[in-house]
Amino acid sequence: MVEKTTNVNVPAGHPVGVQVNVESNKATNSLGIASLVVGVLSLFVCWIPLVGFSLGGLGLVLGVCGIVVSLKRKGTGIGYSIAGAAVSTVGILLGVVFDVALLGMAEGLNEVAKQMERDADFPAKQASPAGSDQTPGSDAAPGGQQAGEQLKAAGPQALEYHDAAKPLQLGAVQIEIVSVHVGKVPLSQAFLGDDAESVDAQLTVWLKISNTTTNKKIDYLGWMSDSASFLDIDAELTDDADNRYRGVSFGGMTAVKGADTSGSIYPGKSISDAVVFEPPIDGAKYLDLKLSAKGCREEGEFRFRIPAEMIQF
Repeated sequence: MVEKTTNVNVPAGHPVGVQVNVESNKATNSLGIASLVVGVLSLFVCWIPLVGFSLGGLGLVLGVCGIVVSLKRKGTGIGYSIAGAAVSTVGILLGVVFDVALLGMAEGLNEVAKQMERDADFPAKQASPAGSDQTPGSDAAPGGQQAGEQLKAAGPQALEYHDAAKPLQLGAVQIEIVSVHVGKVPLSQAFLGDDAESVDAQLTVWLKISNTTTNKKIDYLGWMSDSASFLDIDAELTDDADNRYRGVSFGGMTAVKGADTSGSIYPGKSISDAVVFEPPIDGAKYLDLKLSAKGCREEGEFRFRIPAEMIQF
């Protein structure tokens, strides 16, 4: 409140001094300006782990405090506070996106390093004395050992495709094709929840992956996880006319709803996963699916032949 006294000449008989009170409306909201500056700065450093998120959080706090102060001042300077809070919120979201992406990349690189160590040790582990009847997967359950011996003895026939209506076992892992259908894929997103779906119709193959051992845990990597792309774990789909269908990925922060893209499979347990491809052409008689066994820490490939009658639309 600023008090100003103005002396005015008036006729005799009237008061000589007149006091006028004038209220200044030019007060500025320093908290709002600080919030806006910090929010803009968070946008420029949002790619630095935790820094962009932290600055955005600070800017949001300043902006909220500025709004409260502005309301007490009858709205003076509230525009700065609202703008600062909005920009800071964007900085927080971008910081979270970059932090999650960098975390996924770090986990993928860690898996790559572990896999390289395993690949380096694999020849030594596979070496056995002359006359030994041990085969890869000998520490698995009897079914897994028998399947490993059959694949080893089959020679060229091991490249044949397995009937998709029946489970296929390789080493300690058994894979069963639960369903195959063409349609929009339900998705789970980090920020938007489980109500999203793919824009276009795709072919989704649902798998049941089982650990047949009694005392070994399987470090499952899958074929659509972030680490799968780093480790070159392939999933390939072709048809009877030798058309090749590309795999479909939805990004590091989006996954197929209900799919376990990676994790640990304990003895006697199983998980559900899905691989997604472009939809097949009309008139395809069958589809051939090849899954690199490296996705289950095994050697070789899982090969399935999926008849057209098995595909649901």
